[in-house]
Amino acid sequence: MCSLFNIAYYLGKERKPLTDMKKQCMLAKKLGVDVGSNYHNDLSAKQFLNATYTNLIKDVQDTISGCNFISILSDGSTDISVVEQEVVYVRYIKSNGRADTVLVNIVAPEHGHGLGLFEAIKTALLSIGLDFENMRHDQPGPSLVCANFDGASVMQGRKSGVVGHILNEIPDIIPIHCIAHKLELAVLDSIKNIPFLKRYEDTMKGIFITYHASPKKLRGLNELAVALEVDILQFSDLKKTRWVSSKSRAVIALKNNLSVVAAHLIHGADNIGAKAYHTTLVSVQFLKIMHLLLDFLPIITRVSKANIYNDWINAEIPIIPQKFLIKEIKGEPEMETKLRWDLTIQRIHTEVSLLIAKKERYEQKYQESENLINQEIDQISTNSVADKLREIWSKEISNEEEKSIKRWSEKQKWLESYAENYGKPENPQNQQQKSKNQKQRKPKNFTEQRQRSKTPLRTQLDKKQITKSVKKQE
Repeated sequence: MCSLFNIAYYLGKERKPLTDMKKQCMLAKKLGVDVGSNYHNDLSAKQFLNATYTNLIKDVQDTISGCNFISILSDGSTDISVVEQEVVYVRYIKSNGRADTVLVNIVAPEHGHGLGLFEAIKTALLSIGLDFENMRHDQPGPSLVCANFDGASVMQGRKSGVVGHILNEIPDIIPIHCIAHKLELAVLDSIKNIPFLKRYEDTMKGIFITYHASPKKLRGLNELAVALEVDILQFSDLKKTRWVSSKSRAVIALKNNLSVVAAHLIHGADNIGAKAYHTTLVSVQFLKIMHLLLDFLPIITRVSKANIYNDWINAEIPIIPQKFLIKEIKGEPEMETKLRWDLTIQRIHTEVSLLIAKKERYEQKYQESENLINQEIDQISTNSVADKLREIWSKEISNEEEKSIKRWSEKQKWLESYAENYGKPENPQNQQQKSKNQKQRKPKNFTEQRQRSKTPLRTQLDKKQITKSVKKQE
């Protein structure tokens, strides 16, 4: 029966049709798994999923009911059937002082106005046993302290918006305008002050929309790519609230697809907009900016990241980046935990070496591009004209370097903040209670260090063993 539950959970998790239940059971039989001879249909799969959902919701409810303070996060989305859905999360403080976020429910609101969205959020909270009347500070159980939504008036409105309806129930909550949405608006506003950069990003986004929203145009582009023997990379949207990574993917994809896109726009263009994109794509200024981003950004990002990781791993108490943190395995022997810890240290050293290797490769590529530009200038001009062209080229490179350093500085601030707050409780309200159990900020042993990280471990290893394992890997 356990295997049937796992198969049903897999179908739901991977968004596969429940009618595949029979085929998956047949496959499991061939692999030697005992799945019995009953309950191999879509109706049974639905029952298994409902039972699993009930059990998961109960776990969430039990966890949140033991917390003192919670906050609500919610945002709207549209599902595959073009039905508006409200996605509701709850953020709470765990017993070890760390904050965690859990998905509560996805509810289709009856109306798109403030009251309709408020009722959808209320319905989602009721599914885990939370009600606004019971989340007041004078009531037992978890108290609602803040609500985090986007900046739309239907959400943040104090009269008829969602925030207004929540304030009517709990007057002392703190409404918060989502930081990610505010950052998106800040990015868009900053672009407006640089005319060509705005035009550059508008062109990138326009090309993305052109082929993302039109299967016919994308099919024509793919057919042309086959004829030109070019492997097309998937276009990526440029304006995302992520550091340089999303921009790098978009620029790399356009550079790879440039010849095919330019040929398709000029030969298959049937409107003025496509011709305008073609004119911008083949302009010298656009190509210069694109290649500068391709050549310089990877260098500065990788060398800076490598230096920061080196400082973290060589600290007295190693600071582990979030993507390398090891998870808790209940009942795991101490020796096995130490082996996984040593493997984590080794992975970080490998990551640093890889970043440095990529940095050197990009530096070589950048130098080759510089030499090629100088050769072309010598071929088309001489004396004062050549000097003037080199001066213009150097000036543009300096401007782009400054912009790249600015972009990196934002990521560097985040990394420095991560290192500074590594091992510190996130919520100031729990700081006093945390200090009673732990007088010093610096972790004394392996357990305390893991308790300060995102996923704590219960096994015991002292600081000497950690430092010894780090030095061994070095």
